Amino acid sequence: MPVNSPENKQIFSQLKFSDQAFYDPHDNVVGTTEFPVFNQYQRQPYVANGYIGSRIPNLGQGFTYDQLTNSSTANDDDLLNGWPLFNKRYSGAFVAGFYDLQKNTTGTNFAELLENGYESVIAAVPQWTALSLSVEILGKKYTLDPSLEHEAIGDITNYVQNMSLSDGIVTTQFTWLNTFDVKYEILAHRENINLGLVNMQVYNPGNESVQVIVSDVLDFNSSQRCQLNQISHDKNGIYVTFHPQGLSYIDGAIYSTLSANGQITREQTNETVFQNVELTIEPHSCVQVAKYAGIATTDLDPDSFKTADDVLKFARKVSQNKKHGDATQLVNSHRSAWSKIIQDAPLVTFPSDSLLNLGARASIFHLLANTRPNAEGVTGALGVSGLSSDSYGGMVFWDTDLWMLNGILPFAPDHIKSFINYRVHLHQQAIDNVPRGIKYHINMAVAMASWQLYISGAADDTFLESVAYPIINDAASFLAEYVVHYNDTLGKYTTKNLTDPDEFANHVDNGAYTNTGIVLVMRWAQIAGSILGKQVPKIYHDIETAMFLPTAENTQNITLEYSGMNSSVGIKQADVIMMTYPLENELIDQDQAYINMEFYSMKQVGYGPAMTFPIFSIVASNWHSSDHMGDPIALPCLGEGVRFDSIKCIWRRLLSINDGDNTTSWQAKYNDTTGKVLVDLKSFRNISSGTFIWGDKPPKRVKVSKYSGSSFTAVTDFFAQVDFGNELFNEYKYANPEGKLHNQSDVFEEVYSGDVKISAPFDPEEYFQVGFQQDTTSRKWS
Repeated sequence: MPVNSPENKQIFSQLKFSDQAFYDPHDNVVGTTEFPVFNQYQRQPYVANGYIGSRIPNLGQGFTYDQLTNSSTANDDDLLNGWPLFNKRYSGAFVAGFYDLQKNTTGTNFAELLENGYESVIAAVPQWTALSLSVEILGKKYTLDPSLEHEAIGDITNYVQNMSLSDGIVTTQFTWLNTFDVKYEILAHRENINLGLVNMQVYNPGNESVQVIVSDVLDFNSSQRCQLNQISHDKNGIYVTFHPQGLSYIDGAIYSTLSANGQITREQTNETVFQNVELTIEPHSCVQVAKYAGIATTDLDPDSFKTADDVLKFARKVSQNKKHGDATQLVNSHRSAWSKIIQDAPLVTFPSDSLLNLGARASIFHLLANTRPNAEGVTGALGVSGLSSDSYGGMVFWDTDLWMLNGILPFAPDHIKSFINYRVHLHQQAIDNVPRGIKYHINMAVAMASWQLYISGAADDTFLESVAYPIINDAASFLAEYVVHYNDTLGKYTTKNLTDPDEFANHVDNGAYTNTGIVLVMRWAQIAGSILGKQVPKIYHDIETAMFLPTAENTQNITLEYSGMNSSVGIKQADVIMMTYPLENELIDQDQAYINMEFYSMKQVGYGPAMTFPIFSIVASNWHSSDHMGDPIALPCLGEGVRFDSIKCIWRRLLSINDGDNTTSWQAKYNDTTGKVLVDLKSFRNISSGTFIWGDKPPKRVKVSKYSGSSFTAVTDFFAQVDFGNELFNEYKYANPEGKLHNQSDVFEEVYSGDVKISAPFDPEEYFQVGFQQDTTSRKWS
């Protein structure tokens, strides 16, 4: 699909950093033709196979920290990661389960817990993809090293970088110094999980031969939270051994073998080791150099890898194994292994929505790329950032067991076994932690994961008896003994001092989600025990049939998120709504579920996580009612409901946040900004009133206009053909081939305008409403 085709522009017009992005739905490849001069994570692909992973910078290989752009609005915060590390972002390499041990992190939710033990954060291993190319032209040396200034790299033209969503290969091609055509291919082998390949091809289109130097580098300084053991070389390659900070008994090793048609020299300087080859590229000829990196850690096979030498020996064997063939054969075997997972057809498609289609296919790919079948021990861990970064410290949350599991289970259940194996590995530690328990609801997610795998048919009764039942039964036993208490006044079982899924609800009693999950754990334990012929405690049944659920004392009978919740509460993320999915309306009926959905959709704050409203959409779709799924007034932002699009004005992009409660929020950096928001109601509605709630930067004036015509049928039509007083239409030229523009005032009819009278600074205890009264039928508002 051409980059500038209407079909392609339709996909990327709403995405940042995507001016020259493209997606080929036939080959399932996403990429860009724009060379990002400054390396930043938003523009970087990665490779991963469930054991090793690496983020790939702009030149297609190597290591660099993120670099500040030359934008007038750029600042150092652009380079920083978020909680809990708040460190500078970088193109790192990672290995599953390779965690360190450190006293604390920059950010923490419950600092008092550090008194009971240290933190574990994913350690970045030395970057194994570095394979640079150097040349001297007119007395000046140029090197393809992404960490260098652009002047030292040289001119890059005809740039293309893409990532296959079918096999994970990252390919980077460009013309360098108007002299060479360079191509890098990088993969983390799908089947041989310890092997990474960097395949470089350089073509000389000129009429004179050229001398170049290829450098294979292992630099310990590209690691994070590691301690160096040894870095050196032998007669066949270069290597480095190391261990995660604070864990000297865990070892890692990387061994690199270089395949090139020339004499290879090797040298070491402090914490870096090189192997170089000087090549002559004849006119109209191509040279190929391949780097085979073997990567291993103790955790992959603790029984065999007792020492650093054991780990290095294995990494060397992987790197130098002749059986895997040359680079071309490796690429073919890698693709073959991926095809066994994805097969011939896409796993999920949305033919009517190209962006959603891309998102769905990409989501499944990313989940598969960062997991592998039947991983054992700590290497089965899947952090929320996968193997592409240390975001969130690489920590494993309930996201893995509950949120990610459902995306993989229908397609690759053997990958789910890795999740379970990781929890089994930590089972005894969880038992040891019981007296210091904190997030009880995670027990339900862990138990549910093993139960879901069993009832899916992907695991047998042996798995139920040896793996699932011990997890479920211990969770039930823990909850019954430590968490649940019988309340004589209520005649029900209750809970106290919970940290529920909603991160605004800490240290609360009777969390609705947690109490509901407890009921299900008790039931699963009884069912599993019955299948296996085991006797289970009577208390499981007692709790299941008499668990307390907090509800509002009003006619609506809304399920409270926790005891004592007031009606003005703000909700950060999905909580009560999850009683319907995935907990299947336990303790409530369908009518209650609908009331809860309506109430809590209006209580979501605008800065919560993206995972919240997919749950609302799932719950809404379960009603099988177009009224509920598509009515943007009765049920905001669900199904085919309201869609909000920020409009660029006065050369600045507004930061738009979809609250999910039929509102949109935006922030303007300067007080001379005019904010314009186009609201697409998808279907014609009679609207009699509206409410605007101002944050800490209220506008001076507000105006509401409507569009009642029929010429424009899609949001893109407005963006492409209406002049909103900015240059937005230039980004949508593909949808306006005739170039005819309409003034905003000619398209929209004003229905309300007025000054905003509000004092500053903003007082969160009050808000100002601007109402407008207009009985009309309209589909677009501006």
